[in-house]
Amino acid sequence: MNISTTHDQDPLTQVTEPVEPGQEETTTPPIVAGKAALWLRWLGSFAVVSSAIVYMLQGLNQPDLDLRNWVYLAIMGLMAGCAFTASKLMQDSKGARLFFGLAMLLVPVQFSQLGGQLHEFMINAAPGATLFDWLPSALQELAIPIAATFACAIPITYAASAILARQDKARVSASLLLLSTALLITARDSYLGYGVLLGLVGATGWLRAKLLEQRSTYNNLDGLGLGVILASPMIIALVRLLTHIDEVTGWAGIGGIAAIVLTRMAPAGSTGNLPRFAGALLGVACWWIYLMSSSVMNGAHLSVFLLPVTVWLMDVARISAPHGRDYRATAMLFLTGTALSLLLEPLLTAANFYALALGLVAMTWGIFKNHREPTLVGALISLVSLLAITGDALTGVEVNSWIALGLLGIGLVFSASLFEKFGRLWLQRSRNAWQSVSQWD
Repeated sequence: MNISTTHDQDPLTQVTEPVEPGQEETTTPPIVAGKAALWLRWLGSFAVVSSAIVYMLQGLNQPDLDLRNWVYLAIMGLMAGCAFTASKLMQDSKGARLFFGLAMLLVPVQFSQLGGQLHEFMINAAPGATLFDWLPSALQELAIPIAATFACAIPITYAASAILARQDKARVSASLLLLSTALLITARDSYLGYGVLLGLVGATGWLRAKLLEQRSTYNNLDGLGLGVILASPMIIALVRLLTHIDEVTGWAGIGGIAAIVLTRMAPAGSTGNLPRFAGALLGVACWWIYLMSSSVMNGAHLSVFLLPVTVWLMDVARISAPHGRDYRATAMLFLTGTALSLLLEPLLTAANFYALALGLVAMTWGIFKNHREPTLVGALISLVSLLAITGDALTGVEVNSWIALGLLGIGLVFSASLFEKFGRLWLQRSRNAWQSVSQWD
């Protein structure tokens, strides 16, 4: 799905050569034409993807199901034909790859619609009906569209894989067909539905680890597009599962997926921070909307609102090298709020120990990663938590005042002896440690 002009020189960086009079216009038109073609490819891709999204969101509201069954198959075939035309007649390799990639992307979309129609048969069956009561009639109704979908998807997927993943065309085409076929399973908000989703997640992760990340040839826009195509069955299954569980949960889940995509649109360490910042805010908003919905987790503890946000922002900081410190600092504010909500919670058993655990985890993470904010905030939370635990322990012990004063005096005198012997060493090491930590990112 490479629609970039990777190998074209940027006109702003080209070296200006002396030209003869009357030849000035020969360089500008190709540049303008190339930019126009690039914009047309992007706009066309956006239109096709938008069409697929609208096609799926309409669900079964389309009154003419035959139209839904056949028009998108025709669009897939038309795209494949345009790909061959662009390749053979126009020698446009970019256009051919884009057409093949879009046609391949529509394969799981078509399978998801067939799965939706099968699901409609299931929910319209008589109460108590089993799989064998409604499936024969469903297959009789949809046998030809399903067969036509396979007949159209198999050659398109193989031809597109031969263009986008030439060395792995058999594995890629077979994998996409299998992942797409899983969308025919009618289960939604059930154990089987969760099993289907987990299977798609595992298979997609395995393909990414064993295929896309193993070959350097996929480190380009073609590889990125191929990754999106292979992940599309998993994304479709996740979105439809979320929408069947609960409307608010579904939209919050969709927003969460969009947040993950936005935060990872630019490569790790990229200076393009606006999409990542928008994704970070969207992820926080979706989590809070999910929790505050009337049907989900009423009366949730404040830490449930704050701690996941801390983890989310720390993950965003991990891939935001130029701005990672800003995200980490914000995450530590939420971690501090989480710890305070635990320390000030009188009804939660062992709340102080939970706060201590958070502080120790943050401090350990900061030390191993050489990050200043997690180290200092984690150390402060750990110290305050230890004091709170000690205070709680002492409140349960009844000691006369004169005994307490005597023990305090002994402790102070002994501490003076320790400081006399080791104080200078402790101060020096503390100063060195502070100087080291202050130089961390």
